[in-house]
Amino acid sequence: MSLIDPQVVTEAWDAWRAEVDFATRFVAEAPSLDITGHDPLNQHGSGGGPMSLREVLVGMIEEYARHMGHVDLLRERIDGRTGP
Repeated sequence: MSLIDPQVVTEAWDAWRAEVDFATRFVAEAPSLDITGHDPLNQHGSGGGPMSLREVLVGMIEEYARHMGHVDLLRERIDGRTGP
C-alpha cells in the first residue's frame, strides 16, 4: 500500500515549476540586480529592510550549495560511493 498520492506529487511539481518559471522571468526582466524589495519581517535573514535582487540571488546560491551537501551525504549513505 502506497501512502503517496500521485495527484499531490503532480500538483507539487506543477507548483514548483510555476514558481521557477516566474522567478526566471522576473530576473530576466529586471532592469538591474540592484533593484530592491523590502523584507519587513526579516523572514529571509536579511536583517529586515531593503534587499537587492543581487542579495536574493547570492543567498539562493548559498542555500542550494548548503543543501546539495546534505543531499550528497544522503546519497553516500544510500549507495556507498564517496568522493567526486
